[in-house]
Amino acid sequence: MRCFRMPVLENSPAVLTAYLHDRFPEMSGRDIRPAMLVLPGGGYHFCSAREAEPIALDWFGRGYDAFVLNYTVISESIPAPLYLKPLCDAAAAMSLIRKNAADWQIDPHRIAAVGFSAGGHLCASLAVHWDDDRLSAPDARPDAVILSYPVVSPRAAAGTGDIYVAEKLTANEPEWLEYFAIEEQVRADMPPAFLWTTFEDATVCPRHSLRLALAMQETGIPCELHMYDHGPHGLSLAAAETGFADAQIATWTELSARWLNRLFGWEE
Repeated sequence: MRCFRMPVLENSPAVLTAYLHDRFPEMSGRDIRPAMLVLPGGGYHFCSAREAEPIALDWFGRGYDAFVLNYTVISESIPAPLYLKPLCDAAAAMSLIRKNAADWQIDPHRIAAVGFSAGGHLCASLAVHWDDDRLSAPDARPDAVILSYPVVSPRAAAGTGDIYVAEKLTANEPEWLEYFAIEEQVRADMPPAFLWTTFEDATVCPRHSLRLALAMQETGIPCELHMYDHGPHGLSLAAAETGFADAQIATWTELSARWLNRLFGWEE
């Protein structure tokens, strides 16, 4: 494995960590690989370690080159509201991966993103706003997204997560509330999505995922949705390593991998 870190933008604290497979002559057919960009959660206040490297290594083990983005979050030097700062980081990261695809032996047409909670909101935002000129990031569209218990709208009024995101990301300004209400921004060229959540999530109500899935279905965008009947917010891999083990919920990793592999025509 080759592992290294790099900045994604000037004047941004965001850092991209890469986990690349070594290429060996005896492993023919694996010279060019798909890639996964990981966007951890943390309420735009921090980037959760439980939703970062463990997720990247899981996808790495499935044959994907993986990247973790520690994007801009609220701090003493970067107060709320954040507006476009995290999205600029995510778009720049996706653009950077594509720009270096040949050198890193990545298929530029098989680059997905996975996000968790607020990172799921960031991932969904990238899926619908990838070509916003203000992001200044060419080729930033992910080829697919996986949204794990995501905040979808900062004005859903269906749990504490959306209220928090509304305050920290948009300052409740109408223009930005609309911009970041992803179910209202679904478009015909949005990438396919895999969503999963839990019925018992009291932080980010599962209605977020339901609303986005419905909007995608109405627009004709391929979407797969799973709602587990139990489990709290912030499950990550649903494994002991990440703080909450549940064998049933842990199936999301295999289910999402099967979905993405079928979409990408990739075999583990």
